[in-house]
Amino acid sequence: MIYSDLGRQMTFTGSGSWTENRTDHIFPNSYYLDASGAEVANTTVKVREPEYALWVNNYRLIAENFVTPGWFIKLRDVNLSYALPAEWVKKSKIFSAANVAVYGRNLLTIVDKANMYTDPEFSYTSGNGLGISNTLQTPPVRQFGFNVNFVF
Repeated sequence: MIYSDLGRQMTFTGSGSWTENRTDHIFPNSYYLDASGAEVANTTVKVREPEYALWVNNYRLIAENFVTPGWFIKLRDVNLSYALPAEWVKKSKIFSAANVAVYGRNLLTIVDKANMYTDPEFSYTSGNGLGISNTLQTPPVRQFGFNVNFVF
C-alpha cells in the first residue's frame, strides 16, 4: 500500500479529475442516518458546497481516500546495440570498429488503476517513510538516446 499526499494536494487545488463535479450532486455510494439511527442509502441529499467545501473540508481530510495498492511493473532500461560490419568500417581507413546503439529508460510503468498519483517506487524517505509519497520528490524521468562508438 502507498499513501499519496500528492492526491490530497491535488484535491485542495482542484486539479484532480475526481474533483471535476463541482455542481450540486448526490455523492456516489453515500448514506445518511435516519431518526432511528439506521443507515439509509442516499438518493436525495445533495452535498454541501460542492464547488469547494466537499473536496477541501471533507474529502481531502480523509487520508484513506489517497491510499492505493503499491504494486507496479516497470520497464526500466532497454538498450539495443548493433556492431557495424568490419568490412564497412575498414573502408574508412581511420576506424577499426564501430557500433551504434539506442537506449531508453523508464519507458513504461504499470500501476494499479486506483493509483492515479505517482510511481510507487518513489517514496518520501528511505527509512520508515516507505509507502508515503508527497510533493517533495520528483517523478522518474523518461529518457531516450543514442550512441555512436568508433574504435581507432
